Amino acid sequence: MLNVLYTLIVYPIQQIIELCYYFTARLFGDPSLALFGVSAAVSIYAHCRCTSALNIGRHWSGTHKNVSHQKLPKSKRLSRAMSSI
Repeated sequence: MLNVLYTLIVYPIQQIIELCYYFTARLFGDPSLALFGVSAAVSIYAHCRCTSALNIGRHWSGTHKNVSHQKLPKSKRLSRAMSSI
């Protein structure tokens, strides 16, 4: 079971990181600079991934707010609107 999870999840990530290392090592010709390239690639990927996750969370938060706001009775909505002034 663990071998299947490794094959499906870890191995592709490992291959992508190795490709980034290989290309940056060939580009710069120095293995120590290639580590900076791998670090930059991982940072860019993490930033893009987290940004999309944050956008999804913000969308669902706004949807939940709108639905809960519509369920309030009209008098409560008016009092909330007046108290924020």
